[in-house]
Amino acid sequence: MKRAIILVMVGLALSLIPVYAGVPIVQIQAPRQVTAGDEITLKIMITHEANDSDHHINYVWLYQNDRIVKEWVWTVSDFITEDQFTLEYTTVLNEDTVFIAKAHCTLHGDKKITFKIEAAPYVEIPKAIVVANDIDFSRASSLVGFLEDNGFEVIRVTASNFEEYKSEELIIILGGADALDGIGAIVRSVLDEREQELTRLGIRYFTEIDVWAPNQRVFIFSGRDRDETREAHTQHRGKILE
Repeated sequence: MKRAIILVMVGLALSLIPVYAGVPIVQIQAPRQVTAGDEITLKIMITHEANDSDHHINYVWLYQNDRIVKEWVWTVSDFITEDQFTLEYTTVLNEDTVFIAKAHCTLHGDKKITFKIEAAPYVEIPKAIVVANDIDFSRASSLVGFLEDNGFEVIRVTASNFEEYKSEELIIILGGADALDGIGAIVRSVLDEREQELTRLGIRYFTEIDVWAPNQRVFIFSGRDRDETREAHTQHRGKILE
């Protein structure tokens, strides 16, 4: 679950209440926009002066889309004496939400504020798993940029942690059958002997489907050395989008 942590003031709504001594002022601090599924913390700031046993805040209610979700209660023996205090409420938002914070003063009655938060639909970013050793990945910045420009989240993977990602829908392997650091072994598990030999002869690209999982596409870009491997994905990276 994603969490929206408020470290700075993202949105601050102030009630349009004239400032008189002892009249509650209610403020809300929260993000104005989130992504559906985000966890947010709402901060409710109450300002109330001249607190005593006959004149203090004894209730604060928080409504979420017209439904009360939190109530704070104080009695004559335990009321808050500070001029300002902050309450917090944490929840997960899946849709546009209207909050109403209402404070009740024993002398002046209720004061409230309304605060709306918009929840944009969550859109999962497709992943592109790039499997490469350090040498080939260091020479693949243009490929990474190309993938990101076309809406992919690029995840670099080595042979040592490839097992964790081998069921992803898009896997891109840089290097041929003899590539260093375990990449060659992965290539050999995908290509037949004839295709493996082609990786040793020059610039090549290969496309395989459903290798480790259904609806999966696996691309291999290779050459006789690091330069030809880079040239292979430079020339043929457009195939990834087809």
